[in-house]
Amino acid sequence: VPAATRLRPDVAVVDVDLPCTGGLAIVLELRGKVPECGVVALAVAKPAGLLQRILAAEVLGAVDKNAPAGRLVDAIRGVATGRQVVDTTLAVSALSADPNPCTPRELDVLRLVADGASGIEVADNLSLSCVPTTALVPSERGCDSRAARN
Repeated sequence: VPAATRLRPDVAVVDVDLPCTGGLAIVLELRGKVPECGVVALAVAKPAGLLQRILAAEVLGAVDKNAPAGRLVDAIRGVATGRQVVDTTLAVSALSADPNPCTPRELDVLRLVADGASGIEVADNLSLSCVPTTALVPSERGCDSRAARN
């Protein structure tokens, strides 16, 4: 983001699957600091709901990381002209996914955590044994309990 703020590019390519920094957070910061810069997001087809979150961040381009390089080039060129470009692999994955990958029980846990409940409070409230919340809400299904407080 600092380089984009300094250089003011027409298009930036951002890996939204970055494990430590959170690629979508980078996209949001970039959109806030350099709003004229079009963003192409690199993502994998899973987890469900990722494409919706990418598009909600006002990203103009979304390309599957496993797509041929030509698709990325086409997306960059399209975004540079102001067009929205969504890779077909990501679109098909988003359309075929369940609307919410979390079970009702996982949603109950997330609601309590989002309201500030500790792990012990969640366990007491839902009559669960006290185990790490991440064991109850696996991040590979798109429901990362560690992000619930944000």
